[in-house]
Amino acid sequence: MPAIPDPQATLICEIGSLMTRVSLIDVVDGQARLVSRVEVASSIAAPQRDALVAVLEGAQQIGDVVGRRLVHAGNLIIPRDAEGQGVDALVAVTSIAEPLNIAVAAIAHDVSAQSAVRACRAVPHQVRHMLTFDAPGTGRIATAEWLDRELAALTRLPLDCVVLAGGHDGGAREPLVRLAHVVGLAIDRSPLAGSGVAAIPVVYAGNQRVARAVAAVLGEQAALHIAANVRPAADVEQLDGARQALAEVYAQRVRQSVSECAGLLPQLSAPLCATIEGQGIMARYIAEQHGRAVCAIDIGGSGTTILLANEGRYVPAWAPFGSRQGNARLVDQAGLAALARWLPFVIDERTLWHHLLNVALRPLVAAATREAALIDLALAREIIRAAWEALGDEAESYDFVIAAGGIFAHAPHPGHVALAVLDALPSPDPDATAIFDLHLDAFGLLASSGALARSDPAAALSLFEYDLLQNTPLATCVIPPAGGRVGKPALDLELTLENGTAQRISVAYGDLVRIPAAAGARGTLTIRQAGGSRVLRTLGRRGREEREEFIDGSVLGIIVDARPRPLLAADDAERRDALWQWLVALGVEQGELPYDAVAITPGAHAASEIVVGHGSTRRDRETGAPGEALPPETPAAAARRRLGRS
Repeated sequence: MPAIPDPQATLICEIGSLMTRVSLIDVVDGQARLVSRVEVASSIAAPQRDALVAVLEGAQQIGDVVGRRLVHAGNLIIPRDAEGQGVDALVAVTSIAEPLNIAVAAIAHDVSAQSAVRACRAVPHQVRHMLTFDAPGTGRIATAEWLDRELAALTRLPLDCVVLAGGHDGGAREPLVRLAHVVGLAIDRSPLAGSGVAAIPVVYAGNQRVARAVAAVLGEQAALHIAANVRPAADVEQLDGARQALAEVYAQRVRQSVSECAGLLPQLSAPLCATIEGQGIMARYIAEQHGRAVCAIDIGGSGTTILLANEGRYVPAWAPFGSRQGNARLVDQAGLAALARWLPFVIDERTLWHHLLNVALRPLVAAATREAALIDLALAREIIRAAWEALGDEAESYDFVIAAGGIFAHAPHPGHVALAVLDALPSPDPDATAIFDLHLDAFGLLASSGALARSDPAAALSLFEYDLLQNTPLATCVIPPAGGRVGKPALDLELTLENGTAQRISVAYGDLVRIPAAAGARGTLTIRQAGGSRVLRTLGRRGREEREEFIDGSVLGIIVDARPRPLLAADDAERRDALWQWLVALGVEQGELPYDAVAITPGAHAASEIVVGHGSTRRDRETGAPGEALPPETPAAAARRRLGRS
């Protein structure tokens, strides 16, 4: 990679609702590199209500580590002074803006309205109301009285945006004009009308022939964004245009309405960037430049984002399920039993619910016991599962997964992260041997690189290539075809490292196996399916099936997941034992299941203390490569006989 033409020292701050990450990027050997990074409690809540306070604290800590003064008299030193103190640029990315309160107005409830709702997933949002000209689920035209009631309900809401959709391109004009009049009336009666607030954004994603007429009806009442029709034909759905328009609306909200960042904004070198926008920039880059099918997962305290990107297609999806404040919404949808089934110990629902409430009330308190960490792992599994299911028919195959968010970054062991992803995501290809690379973005570099790309693309590319791709590999995951009988041969694997050492491993259906391949190791993995068919796979970010080349290892090495689906046995005792054996297989735990059939309270068990040691995903404030790979572990063959039940 060529050297950066105009070297700059840049401070990147990622401001979350709970934590603020501050990173110093500077030029090392001609390339922009992550020099140091800290994480401090965010300062957006009372009494500070000022994001700059946490940024200054983080910058001060970084300055102490690297021996460079970044703060003077309570201010960031921008640009660098004659002595080389300070930084040249400040970039910020944030997820603290409230979700958009959206109303969907459409012609048909079961067609255009549903497409509009799917488009809304591109940004943090709540669909507060849906207004359509037909009765939901029946297709009958709504009466005037029904519309009056709907309009009354709509006008009571504090709306941030309206999505107006309906009609096929070239179709009838009158229904959409009538709908635009209804939307205009709702905006005129909105609590925000006349309050000095800027015009309410309206994303028009309907019949393109009617766009001018809709604009004339709405006039200056709305800030109109015209996007491609979400339903140009009865059997065609295109959401990209509406998604882009909604992303612009949300980006404007981030820049204009985040009062907590007011002290930070004048010092920024580029407009404040939404976290989902920064992550999307880099997810698309990986897909387009590296030819990968990307699945990026970011579990936040209040919401979760899944981004799917491959060459020519990008699907952003936000879901209102989080690991802290957002855990109640997950419980509302999935139920406490859905979480409890992932725990290797017995816990009554009341105790589990109290634990989740305490986590939501004290979101900065990290899991300090084994049981609390396992509940976090259960949350991560169910959050990913629920967010993936919300994708519906837009869910796609993947071969490159990036996991981000505090619940992963602070997990006591990298095996927790791998299990959450393997247990929650469906196989990329149930009919063949599926292989994907798993990365852990513990430093939040995906969002940071995307935010930096808007002001310094060369530095962002360098940060991505050298620090994100090289420092985040967690495992290469191999999943044999579905349908095999437990105990029957599934795969034969041979790992040949560059130093000449070789390992041969046979995996049966029901096994979860980890094959060490330490970070920095290179080699070739040959996979033979039971029955003799052969798949050549080279591990690493440039690997492909049917292609042989040298590869890079990772923190966990290679994970072969031959467990049958559904994963959980019907019998409670067998289920709990299997859950424990999976933890043992990935080096998270050792020995036999320490729990009996008596319900416990998280943290009260005698063996509950977390030991954060070799292979932990937790990082100190100094920058460095991930820890060495875990020592070899015995495959979880003991779990094989227990997984025959569905």
